[in-house]
Amino acid sequence: MVRKATPERLNAFSDGVFAVLITVLVLELRPPERPTFEALLALWPTWLAYGVSYLFIAIVWANHHYLMRYSVEATPGLLWFNFAHLFRCRCFPLHGVDGREQIGAPAGLLLCRGLLPC
Repeated sequence: MVRKATPERLNAFSDGVFAVLITVLVLELRPPERPTFEALLALWPTWLAYGVSYLFIAIVWANHHYLMRYSVEATPGLLWFNFAHLFRCRCFPLHGVDGREQIGAPAGLLLCRGLLPC
């Protein structure tokens, strides 16, 4: 007899994806060019974007865990919906930290902003 797929494995995979997303955010942060307070203060837009991106991912992660508590079985439809949801979340860090310097802007920026949940 084949066992039913449980949502715990799906939840663990999703946790790993969220961890990678947060790591990618940190890798985008750069130190100031000079070791002065003024140079650090000049980077405030990047730090603000990092904070907003981190907060967004944290909220989505918490909501994901809340909703997964109601899942009894990991059906193929739930798996594919979860993959699509994680892809949309992946697009946020793509433009979250200083979107002016990213590769493919503005076309990639517009694509990913269109994929974000409202």
